[in-house]
This record gives sequence, C-alpha cells and structure tokens, in this order.
Amino acid sequence: MEIIELFKKLIKDLKITFKSETTVKDLIKEDDFFKITSNSAINYSRNLVIACGGMSYKVTGSNGDGYRLVQQFGHSIKPIKASLVAMNTNLNRDEKLELMGLSLRNVQVSVVNKKNKFIFKEFGEMLFTHFGISGPIILSASSYMDNDEEYKIFLDLKPALNYEQINNKLLHIFAEEHLKSIGKVLENLLPKKLINIFLKSIDLDYYKKACDITKIEREAIVNNLKHFDLKYASLRSIDEAIITAGGVNVKEIDPKTMESKLVKNLYIVGEVLDVDALTGGYNLQIAFSTAHQAAMNIE
Repeated sequence: MEIIELFKKLIKDLKITFKSETTVKDLIKEDDFFKITSNSAINYSRNLVIACGGMSYKVTGSNGDGYRLVQQFGHSIKPIKASLVAMNTNLNRDEKLELMGLSLRNVQVSVVNKKNKFIFKEFGEMLFTHFGISGPIILSASSYMDNDEEYKIFLDLKPALNYEQINNKLLHIFAEEHLKSIGKVLENLLPKKLINIFLKSIDLDYYKKACDITKIEREAIVNNLKHFDLKYASLRSIDEAIITAGGVNVKEIDPKTMESKLVKNLYIVGEVLDVDALTGGYNLQIAFSTAHQAAMNIE
C-alpha cells in the first residue's frame, strides 16, 4: 500500500491526467502520432508507452491486452505462462484438509522432469493449502515448470542430516521410546499434522510400536524423510500467478531506452516484456527500472 500511495501522490503532484475504467480498443500510428482509441475517446500522442502488465491477477486490469496491442505493431510474443504460482496435488480431500495450514521451514524442494532430470532444487519455506502446496520455494519452483509437462516434486524434510545420521538418530529414539507407537515417536522429527500422511505413504501403521519396526521399515522412514513425494498434479491458474512469464521478445527492444526497434517513439516496459525473475521484489524492480529507462529517454 505504501508504494501505491506514493504513486498516487506523484500523479497528483505532477498533475498527470489519469483515466480509470478506460479500455484501449485499438492503437495505430498515423504519420508521427499514435492514435489511441478507447471505450470513451480518441487521443493522439507523439510518444507511447505500453505498460499493461501480463495476464496475472486480471482483477487489477492486467488481462493480457498489452500483448494484443504490441502485436499490432509487428512485435512477436514469447509463449505466455504462469510463474510464481502455487500448485495442485493429488492428495485426496481429507488429506489436503489435514495438512492445510501446515508451514515447513528449512526444507529442500526438488523438482524432477519426466526425463528424471533435476530442474530445480532449493532450501526454504513452504505451505500446505486446501488445494495443494504454496510458499516461497514452491513459487520459485514454478518458474522452472510448464503446466503441460509432467513432474515429480520431492521434499527433503531433514536437509541438514544425511541418511546415516537420520538412521542413527532413529535408532537412538527407538531405544529410548521403544514402547511408544511409531506415530508418537516421529513427533521427535516431524510436525504432528504431517505424521499420518507420512506413514501412510510408506504403508506403515501409526500404532505399530517402535520396538517392532523392522530394519526395512526403518530404512523406508529414513528414505521418506529425505525423499517425501509431494504428489504434484499441476500448476494453479495464471489468474492466481504472481507474475506472467513470456511476453514481448526483448531482442526487439533497445535495452538502453526501452524503445521498440520496430516502431519509433513506441516504448514497452514491465511485465509485458519477456522478462521475469524469482520472488524477492525482483519483478517489481524490473517494472520500475524499465519504466525509468523509458521515461528518461522520451523527448
């Protein structure tokens, strides 16, 4: 909200005409002027900046019109897709509700494509939701994924420990709490909300006593702690994505001025460009920096 209020103040102080509830229907260039046809009027301008955003969060007005408008000037568009977006999982409804709201810190997420190649691996925080998974590392992972591809997503619940260290820790806990159920014992290692589904995924009875756990079952627990399958199904809709990946081919833009190489006095900035980054304010910075470059170079 502070950024929004700052922009409102600048608009007021600089006496900039700001038209809301206005949809640009058509853009053409007539001689040295751009003819801008909207739902309320026809305007002319010597310079034109297209800063329409991507297709994410359509309620803000960023509905993808920018791509249509720049194509009228001959610009090419790299394929559009959701980026920094949450994911659906294949867990059933009861399992999703059981996990909903659970936040995990200091875990490692790995994404593997259908060729069994790791395309993403990162430490951080994640969150289970009513539809699947979200949180910083999940959003970052989505930047490397396409919605029409198959993936497996694994979670290392104990990234600071290797297999041998976890196995030794389990043996120690089992020796001290041998009469407790494996479900209760795992409270030493996992959040309570995760234990039922964790054990179900390796077909282990929650109430089986620690002293009755076999070596093979213990190894399954260790492997699951290091390689827990998040049951990835798909990316969420682009309507829910924080940003849009893809857009105007940057080879068609002068990076020093943000002016189109195809049309003089046409400037293209922000998310409508094929430029995107991970979480951390980088995408806002891209929008601000490209807009600044354009503004400084408009005569």
